Amino acid sequence: MLCVILTKTGAWNVGNAAHIGGLLWGVLIAYISKYDKYVQWSSGFIYIASLAILIFHGPFSTSYLSYQAYEFQKNEKVDDAIEAYKKVLKRDPNSEFAIEI
Repeated sequence: MLCVILTKTGAWNVGNAAHIGGLLWGVLIAYISKYDKYVQWSSGFIYIASLAILIFHGPFSTSYLSYQAYEFQKNEKVDDAIEAYKKVLKRDPNSEFAIEI
């Protein structure tokens, strides 16, 4: 909580998402520690697989949206490409990729 308070007051800029992620990971580890090894390993595998999907698929990233827009354009789905480029520009108004198209 201290990190959030320091960031909100402008006293110190802290990576709050990383700290919250660490908190959630710690809570998960503490929670599953009361179960047997099978549940612990299964939970860990599911968490790591979910994390890997988010890292490599990145459905919320501007890069992924740019890739989608390009694929729509390449496949001549113009309306879908336009919508995807608009989403990219909404998230990153200075995106050279979306601006050039």
